[in-house]
Amino acid sequence: MASLLQICLENQKSFFQSYRDQGTNSIEVLKRTLGELHSNLEYEEPFFTSQMAHLKKDMRSIQERLLSTTHKDALESLRKGLRAWILD
Repeated sequence: MASLLQICLENQKSFFQSYRDQGTNSIEVLKRTLGELHSNLEYEEPFFTSQMAHLKKDMRSIQERLLSTTHKDALESLRKGLRAWILD
């Protein structure tokens, strides 16, 4: 009976040691991953800033094109109205 209890205690001890070791390994992997993520963010920040600058530039050009098209349409409409008013 005592040997059975001893075997059971040894099994529990080995189980909890492996559980603790797995937890420690998981924490180490998490720390390492977060450290890599931090360094990756330092490299990605200039890339992100560059992409945002290109996006702003593209949005400005689209806005200017839309504005010029709107002005052209408004001028054409005004010309048609003046022609119709003068010719009538």
